Amino acid sequence: MEGLKNHLAKLESGELDKTKSSQRLGLKEPPLTCTPPKNMLVPALHNNELFINTPIDSLIAWINHRFERLPLEVVEARLALVDAIIGLETIGEDLAEANQQLAFLKAEEKALKPTTVAVDRVVQKTFRDDDHGKEHFENQALLSEAKDEATILECLCKDYAKDKKIAAKKRKEVEKKKEHGALSQEVRQRIEQMLEEVCKIIRSAYHGGDFEGNHCRKFMRNADSAMNAIQSLLLDMPEADRAVGCDDNEILMCCDAFKRLFKHVDGLTHCCHQPFVTLTNNDMDGVRHEKAPSSLFLAARQSIVDIVKSIFDNL
Repeated sequence: MEGLKNHLAKLESGELDKTKSSQRLGLKEPPLTCTPPKNMLVPALHNNELFINTPIDSLIAWINHRFERLPLEVVEARLALVDAIIGLETIGEDLAEANQQLAFLKAEEKALKPTTVAVDRVVQKTFRDDDHGKEHFENQALLSEAKDEATILECLCKDYAKDKKIAAKKRKEVEKKKEHGALSQEVRQRIEQMLEEVCKIIRSAYHGGDFEGNHCRKFMRNADSAMNAIQSLLLDMPEADRAVGCDDNEILMCCDAFKRLFKHVDGLTHCCHQPFVTLTNNDMDGVRHEKAPSSLFLAARQSIVDIVKSIFDNL
């Protein structure tokens, strides 16, 4: 909401050209703020698309890394984006610490503030004792350094944010090249053909290639059959066609992890789609206090982390 307000202010001040749609970005009036964002009801169908397409993208990314032979140009573009994201997160953490230290020093400055007396129109500081004066000037020196550090980190943060935006744009351009598209990924094509045949699930062209809400529901309801079919397809691939170290155990663990995730989201979404006032406290407790992930799920999740790390280390 704050971002919308700031963007509108730039349009109204002339900093951005409101006649250009690329700068206006559809914003014409002040955003409605009568309802806090945390209290706004989001369409359940849109939640389905987010909750399912996001892990599906992760599933496809894992398949790309371990089973598809992606061009080096694509890998480099993705790594550049990862580097920018990591850099932004690191600088963001440093900036948060610097701002925390700055807030502490400002509070200390207020506590150590001396009394002032005007003598012949010259303001003079009066301290309680020598220690008070010493602590005051030490605080001023540290405060000046902290302000400089925070300013530098803010500039770096903005630079990394720009780098991230540029890297994301570059990755998108590279991935959209015809020779790098989905049609060049044989395993992905076989999986999507299998999903259409087994579960009647297809991607929507007008949704940017994502699965739309109703097909996401189908995917969740058929998580067992869909992931079992994907698992069988991957297990049938000769180890010579897989990435180094990609054995059957990795496939079993990762497919089980994704299957479990889709089934949990299916249960959660089922509750979200119930009519108002029909859910009981027991239903809500069941959603909030789901059983802890199984050891197999945790092992699979760690396996995915190790896989991605090893890929980056070997490039």
